[in-house]
Amino acid sequence: MTMNSRLNWRVWRVHLQQAVTWLAALLLGISGAMGAVKALPDARVGQTYEYCIALQGFTEPIDFRWSGQVPEGLTAQGPRLFGTPRAASAEPRSLSVEIVDALGTSASQSYSLFVRPELKRLRVVTNSPPVFLVGEKADYEMVATGGEGAYSWEVVESSLPTGLEVRFGDGKGTCGISGIAADPGEIRLRVTVSDQSRQQDGPVLITGRVAPAVAPPLEIVTKTLPTAFYGVPYYATLTAVGGKPPYHWLVQPTVPGTAEWLSCSQEGSLTATAPRIGKALFTVSVTDAMGSRVTAGGIELRVEPPPTRGKFELHPTELPPAVVGLPFVAAITVLNARGTVAWDTTNVPPWLRIESSGDCLRLRGEAHRAGKWSFSVRAHDVAQTEATASAKPYIFASTPPQPYSIEVVEPKPAPHPLQVHTDTLPAAIVGIPYHVRLAARGGEGDISFAGDTRKASWINLAPSGELTGTPRNPGEVELTVQAKDSLGTLSPVRKLVLRTVAAANEKLRILEYAPPVVLQDRNFTFQLPIVGGLLPYDVKLVSSAPPGLEFDAVKHTFSGRPRRCGRFPLILSIRDATPGALPMEHRLAIEVVPERTRVLPAWPLIAIGAAGTLLAAVGGILLFRSWRRTAAT
Repeated sequence: MTMNSRLNWRVWRVHLQQAVTWLAALLLGISGAMGAVKALPDARVGQTYEYCIALQGFTEPIDFRWSGQVPEGLTAQGPRLFGTPRAASAEPRSLSVEIVDALGTSASQSYSLFVRPELKRLRVVTNSPPVFLVGEKADYEMVATGGEGAYSWEVVESSLPTGLEVRFGDGKGTCGISGIAADPGEIRLRVTVSDQSRQQDGPVLITGRVAPAVAPPLEIVTKTLPTAFYGVPYYATLTAVGGKPPYHWLVQPTVPGTAEWLSCSQEGSLTATAPRIGKALFTVSVTDAMGSRVTAGGIELRVEPPPTRGKFELHPTELPPAVVGLPFVAAITVLNARGTVAWDTTNVPPWLRIESSGDCLRLRGEAHRAGKWSFSVRAHDVAQTEATASAKPYIFASTPPQPYSIEVVEPKPAPHPLQVHTDTLPAAIVGIPYHVRLAARGGEGDISFAGDTRKASWINLAPSGELTGTPRNPGEVELTVQAKDSLGTLSPVRKLVLRTVAAANEKLRILEYAPPVVLQDRNFTFQLPIVGGLLPYDVKLVSSAPPGLEFDAVKHTFSGRPRRCGRFPLILSIRDATPGALPMEHRLAIEVVPERTRVLPAWPLIAIGAAGTLLAAVGGILLFRSWRRTAAT
């Protein structure tokens, strides 16, 4: 090959390289125009982060120009974004990079980077449970700190006294010990806890014990007994304090054989009819449920002559009301009877059963409908005479027919326990009047409220339950409130947290974005760009997500691998933390297309054809010039 031919070949090659460079720049410009915001892998506070941009088709040296919100602790240098983040971000940071190579070719790309809070080590911080007592309710919950997301508890070893058990809640999100221990014993548990980031701590050994019940000293309060009367039924009750009920009583005469006519039930009820006048001494002992026993001797019961009898009459004159479907029990007695009492009754209700026992008329039954039932009772004080066929009983006195009535009423449901129903308070905004009304349920009659609001000097709690005032500074305070019904019953104290926030700088809105398009069976992630308002956002997906995609309400992202092609309209409800804010409805559509049958748009093909035509023209011109120079030489 001649020297001129070599020279011409070099010139042709240079022109050909320039044409290829023009074509690459044109295609790169097309690609850059098609690019969208790219989500970088999430970073985490305190953990090393590095991301390097992959390049192809550029000529060294390359100039990288970064712009946007680089998180604190990270450095953008060359194609690398690296460092250790020092602060978490409430929303993704926006970054962009512009690339210029040695030939002047440029391209740009936008990125979004979300910095998560520091991931603390997950560990069980539960100390040994408190000492539980036999017979008392136990309610103890395990505690863990650190990690991320919801916890999941597992018990790998369990040894608990009878009556206690391991209790899980929220799908093993909580773990505790509950029940009522029947016997003393040792508590031994080994538990593990894990979180959503797959951290785990354990097995951790938790030990405790159940101790015998502690009660004040057992003591007999009854030191003397009420006076009894000769021939008159006697009733009295023994009393003790301390120890642990139920009590078991035992009464014995101090001198055996002198007062066997007095009987005592295990509950301490004394009954008797004294056969003679005088006095009797007894020894009383009581034993509680724990086996403790106390004895008191020399307790005296005096028996005196009966008092002077008054008028022979019925007692009481009115009967208590009855309740439909509930047992009715009542008694009518006579006062001042000297002999045997005989009874006459008329017009007795069919549901009422009457039994006479000496000077007492016992009424029992169960009414099945409401109404008023009336009947009459008459008593005779009778003295028996000689037991002959012609002998008639001698009547000391008789009462006139006494009318009685029983009012049968419908059952009244028992009131529910009174409690403050409000468990959370909406946030207040600085400078805006605040008005919230507390709610309570249960109890009877009108309900009023009272509480301690000293930690929030601007708030006023009215008896009607209205919280009013205008906050001056942001912050968080704790209030205690209590409800009282018309019977004076008090509810348990409820602690409420009132949070005061500053007004939002801008209105809640959604930034503009390109409609998301995803390939079938390909990984896909799309985050809804929500800005403005007060955090946190409450985002709910009203409609159903496309098959294979899931919606994360915390990150506001759709992610997954769609399984079916088509256009899927979606509806979301979005609300910020502004008190009283109404939800905003947002509509979008995710289009899922097949990967292999996807048809490219026409304009890239036209651009590629034009570039090919231009390249062919440039090459033809260069070859024609080279041929002419060769022919001329």
